[in-house]
Amino acid sequence: MAKEPDGKVQLLDGTELPYEILGGSDRCPLIWGHGLGPTDPRGMDHRACESFPLVKEMMQEDVDKGKGTWPFSTVVYDARGHGRSSGWEPLASCIQQFHWRSLAFDMLSVASNFQTPATQKLRGALLGGYSMGASTALWAAYLCPTAVRGLVLLSVTTAWEIRAARRANLLNNADVLQASDPAASEVVRGAAFSDLPPLDDLAAAKLRIPVLLCAARDDTTHPAEVAERLSRVLPNADVFLKDTKTELAQEFPQHLRSWLQQHFQDKVTFEESFLGNLFNWTSPPADSGCGARGSGSTPPPSYSFEKLQQLYNRLAQFRESDLEKSGEGDALIETVRQITEALIWGEQANHSQFFDFFCEKSIFSDLVHVLGLKKASKKVKLQLLQTLSMLIQNIHRQTSVYYILSNNHVNKLMSTNMDFDDEEVLAYYITLMKSLAMRLDNESIKFFFIQHPEPSFPLYIEATKFFSHRDHMVRATVRTITLQVYKIEDQPMRRFVLRHAAESYFSQLAYHLQDLWLRLDAAAAKATGEDNLSQVQRENELQQDLQIYLSDVFELGIEELNEVLADRLLNAAILPVLLAGLTTSSSQRIGGAARTLAPHVSLFLVRQVLDTFHCPVLLEPMAQALLWSSVPAALAYAP
Repeated sequence: MAKEPDGKVQLLDGTELPYEILGGSDRCPLIWGHGLGPTDPRGMDHRACESFPLVKEMMQEDVDKGKGTWPFSTVVYDARGHGRSSGWEPLASCIQQFHWRSLAFDMLSVASNFQTPATQKLRGALLGGYSMGASTALWAAYLCPTAVRGLVLLSVTTAWEIRAARRANLLNNADVLQASDPAASEVVRGAAFSDLPPLDDLAAAKLRIPVLLCAARDDTTHPAEVAERLSRVLPNADVFLKDTKTELAQEFPQHLRSWLQQHFQDKVTFEESFLGNLFNWTSPPADSGCGARGSGSTPPPSYSFEKLQQLYNRLAQFRESDLEKSGEGDALIETVRQITEALIWGEQANHSQFFDFFCEKSIFSDLVHVLGLKKASKKVKLQLLQTLSMLIQNIHRQTSVYYILSNNHVNKLMSTNMDFDDEEVLAYYITLMKSLAMRLDNESIKFFFIQHPEPSFPLYIEATKFFSHRDHMVRATVRTITLQVYKIEDQPMRRFVLRHAAESYFSQLAYHLQDLWLRLDAAAAKATGEDNLSQVQRENELQQDLQIYLSDVFELGIEELNEVLADRLLNAAILPVLLAGLTTSSSQRIGGAARTLAPHVSLFLVRQVLDTFHCPVLLEPMAQALLWSSVPAALAYAP
């Protein structure tokens, strides 16, 4: 009988990913992704993967007692479409959700569910995996570099120009699966069309985090060449190559352990850290059997309520002028960080007086106030953004959640002016937005949407400003927030959102789709070599992602929203650009209607649109337009 998971990570789209923790739950987690199930995805879970015994062995080995307790754990989970994952099936036909690039966001979501004092000290997650899991981890670091502090890539699969044979094999497997399990077939098909980021893009990203690349020279499915080429564009990569897969399996556990010790053990060991004054470490008697999962683990720390009061007194003494003094910003960061950990510990240990004190002293309001100060340094603001995110993610008592959301704190927070040209500041702000969105429901909406003296919804309005941001993680968060908002059945809020969609947001989306189609057309026109084809692929993925998001909006089935969205898409993108390209001659295209598409690009995109969307209010007018002999001039030359 299969072992029951330790729990499930619930994603915002309804998908649930079962997980298991190897080692103490209070330790610094390495989030580990498994490989693809090429012939039976449902039969491939985290335990069935051949890397599972290796990471389990790494966790079970005894540590030299002179070096202290092993401070790491490993979180293994079932990837979307695999094992006992669930909730993804209704949208199985959207194979983009199974691309490694998309699975990366699932992995980051898993990581966000396992915040410990150690991950806070690292200011990011440790990610790793085998084969597909390794590719997923690399994409996560590439897409959201500020969220990742280390990578372990075991047996990275084929990529780039050497992936053709593997892709063909997977597509054949998908065809075989189609009759017996169509959903599983789409999982394999999604993997077939996945690839790693281009090497030039990885080099430009300048990922300077420690990376461990492991491969076997006799493994043709996971070529050592891929690991070697990656090492040339990842500045802090260590490469561990063995002649055979057997040798790699034998030596990998100890090598991984040594690598973690070398790069991270000092950063996550607490005994000599600043937490010493806050934690009351006690060692159980040798024969007591106390401790967390695994042998020799340290018992969870306990906090002193008096110490929390002292920390607050220290915070209360700070003045805005102190931020200009040397070292005072660091002292403030330290104080805020310790208060955060004390509050989270008190919440998890059911010591209500910790959070009651937090409410009594209006500490949340004080943190929001400091965040808005012009004199606050970037380091201070990053700590405050991280603190607020952690509080929102880790507070579970309903009364505590409602306190954080009440008194207009959220709206003041969302309206705070910050330097969003700084990518690190934006990344932390977007993470905070996502944390807040996870609290949105029919009950909590009253804290986010304010009706008097005039309607306002800062979380939604501020999020939509980033709808076309160049960073994939930012765009994905915006889409998550908006979909979450649209699902809520609060009529005053829905009227507000509908008006905003009609006046600006849906028009912006439609013109952005038009622009992405024109960029794809331009890239296709220049496609004469391998580099140009890579650009075509990138542009195609961008417009596909937007189409999938728009389809998700339609699938919510909100009639008023669908009518507005269909109108904007038809009049700003589909009729004047997509279909006009099928009825405009080459001479017209060059001389006048320069904002239409080449016929072969139009046909390619028409097929995608028909495959992606299923909403009659959009497809019926489009089908009628396809029968026109020409698109009316007023539409064909739309701006």
